[in-house]
Amino acid sequence: MGNAERFLKALSNCGEFTHVESYCIIAGTGWTFTNYSFNEMVQTKDCEGSYIVDWVKYAYHAIDVSAQEHAAFVAWNKAQVANRCRYNYSDLVFQMIPGARMFVPDLTTAQALQPKKLFCSQAVLLGLQHALAKNSPVAVRLSGINTRTCCPTALAGSLGSILGSPLQAKACGSR
Repeated sequence: MGNAERFLKALSNCGEFTHVESYCIIAGTGWTFTNYSFNEMVQTKDCEGSYIVDWVKYAYHAIDVSAQEHAAFVAWNKAQVANRCRYNYSDLVFQMIPGARMFVPDLTTAQALQPKKLFCSQAVLLGLQHALAKNSPVAVRLSGINTRTCCPTALAGSLGSILGSPLQAKACGSR
């Protein structure tokens, strides 16, 4: 666990997970979309090796999506990379305030399509909310979550309520 993760766990009720990212297969190759350690949103292959080598540090939810949903999710994420979407320091603090979702307004539809800044769970949640068919069980479950206050553990819990417990990354590396 890095210093940022230790700091976040010490100051907040973030729970088990301190980071979340999206791993997508694009043209037969695995890519990760992430913004971590206070960096801009990136598309990288660097994380894939870590998933396999350091598999005990990772868990994942596999979300079955249609080709259209996959394309929309990848396009949304690539747009954030192209726009050099900055790390969202200001909203990150809301993860540490109990009940913040009650008084912090969520992003507008326009802001969600072209955000200026994101933190990790906000990026994954917005990407899924944008891409998934509105009547899919995962989309229905995620639709009411405030993207400005959602921490990685809460997102994992919401996905887990539909998809079951997260899987260990070792299973992903053995495919």
